[in-house]
Amino acid sequence: MAKRSKLPSTAALCVALWWYISGGYAADPQPENPSTPPSSPQTTTLFSFLVEASIQMPPKKPISEASTEPCSECVLESPWNFFFEPTRDASSLALLGRADQNNRLNVFDNHTPLPSNRAWFSMRRLEQYKTGLRPPPAPFFLDENNIRDALHRAGLSPDIIARQHITLLRLAGEVALDADTSLTVQGQYAFMDSQLGTDFFTNPQVLLKQVVYTKPGFVLSGVLGYQPHFSSGFLEFNDRCHSLTPGMLFLLQDEHHPHLFYQGGFQFRIPLESNNVTTFDYVLSVGYWLWRHPSLDAVDADGTGWGRRPWILGLVPQVEVYGKHVVGDATITDPFGLGPLNVGSETTPAPFNPFVYEEPRHVYDVTAGFKLLLGDATVLAAGVSVPFTGSRVRSPEYMVTFSHGF
Repeated sequence: MAKRSKLPSTAALCVALWWYISGGYAADPQPENPSTPPSSPQTTTLFSFLVEASIQMPPKKPISEASTEPCSECVLESPWNFFFEPTRDASSLALLGRADQNNRLNVFDNHTPLPSNRAWFSMRRLEQYKTGLRPPPAPFFLDENNIRDALHRAGLSPDIIARQHITLLRLAGEVALDADTSLTVQGQYAFMDSQLGTDFFTNPQVLLKQVVYTKPGFVLSGVLGYQPHFSSGFLEFNDRCHSLTPGMLFLLQDEHHPHLFYQGGFQFRIPLESNNVTTFDYVLSVGYWLWRHPSLDAVDADGTGWGRRPWILGLVPQVEVYGKHVVGDATITDPFGLGPLNVGSETTPAPFNPFVYEEPRHVYDVTAGFKLLLGDATVLAAGVSVPFTGSRVRSPEYMVTFSHGF
């Protein structure tokens, strides 16, 4: 007997899933009399008993085109009708981010220009992380054997210059001080796959955000980050300095295509001690509401009037392009606790550091992923970041972030 194909059943399942997400939430037909409020939308999806929250709400009124008075019980119908609701959009529209050299945090990591009350947890996997270590030009009287012997006497391996695999765990919280101001605290822990380095806490981040300009569909905010340095152990790939990161972030909704939005920003990383690296970073991003439940566009944004609501209220693919450039000197002497070694003999010591740190001067990355809006303020995001420059900081980076607004 011929083996039965599973293609028809698979196709039917895909159609049913798409029906659940997008096709099963249409409202009842409008009554002939336009002055009569529409009846509450009814849900008729295949999975209504399995995956929907049963919240029955009273119907809403549509906004009249001639109406100029605000109406808290109305549904917006203008093409320029989306509005930024901080509790929801600060997570659903936030930047996915990308890992940086020395595992440093920046103003792009799951941030938007919208002040809000929320918390998030992120896990990132970095393949082939470039430590930045390289051998400096050796004196003429030294050869490779001298350096290897000195490393062996110090209990070190020449392999510490090789690329590493790192897993980063981030935990953060943002508190809105008022409608235009928020304060964020973010911490990070790095797990090293290799035995050459140890697991460690990186420098945390404190970020102050202030909205400086708004108009319908546009928000511009100034940000000021501070990363204190408390301590670093031997071969912990972490910046050994305090630093400031002033910058700007913006978010813009496309007036002609309301499901499309753009965002981006820039920062300067300014170390507060010498023997460190100054950088200029920037990002441009585009996102699209591939699926957006109509209840999200209610004036009060509580979803009332839409009957039963699905668990998934939004799906947002997002692409981000990052750039970073070193300003000034890109090298650090005696990096990560690696001091000079004796490459001579006991009777004739010759101190020499076989390693120097050099940060890649020009780095470009692309991050792509998606976000699922689960309820009004819970977001699950996943993505991958790929470098496309020769001086790559790492190979592909994989990320998952869970955030919740309050």
